[in-house]
Amino acid sequence: MANRILVTGAAGRVGGIGRTVTELLLQQGKAVRAMVRTEDDRAQALRVMGAEVVVGDLLDLESMHRVIVALLVNPQLHIGKIYHLTGPQSEDMHFYAQEYSKALGRPITFQDIALEP
Repeated sequence: MANRILVTGAAGRVGGIGRTVTELLLQQGKAVRAMVRTEDDRAQALRVMGAEVVVGDLLDLESMHRVIVALLVNPQLHIGKIYHLTGPQSEDMHFYAQEYSKALGRPITFQDIALEP
């Protein structure tokens, strides 16, 4: 089983970047798992291109669990590996608040708010 590359936003509603990345990876012969928010004609077009399509939403923790579990169905591929789910380095929201502060020239802060009372 080839290592799959997960592309989020693969349907490409915002600028078409996810769809373009998916298409380029498939053209290179890579195995792609394309995450889309809704099952529609765009999802079907990704299947026709050769992508494995999974429905999920980055803002919905339960759907992200399903996507990640589906990626880990063959644990031998993942033993001893380190994954950076946010890119080459892991940053938190405080880091991004500092970056916005620098860019805007004024203080920006992040306040974590619990979802449950």
